[in-house]
Amino acid sequence: MRPTAVFDNHQVDARLKTLVDRINENTPFQLSLEVLFSLQPVVTKEEHPWSNWASPPLTPTTRGGSGASR
Repeated sequence: MRPTAVFDNHQVDARLKTLVDRINENTPFQLSLEVLFSLQPVVTKEEHPWSNWASPPLTPTTRGGSGASR
């Protein structure tokens, strides 16, 4: 999950804590959650050259799905 204008950092943290608590209550696992950074999202124009550095542009696939469809 990541924060947005309508679902901020505090809501993300609360949702993750709820999920960890649910796992701890319903499984033999005992997980913990520590939020080290809670940064505000940064808005960058789509035309900015840096906005596409993280991944190549999406292209349609001929099979219409993930590798699981093969």
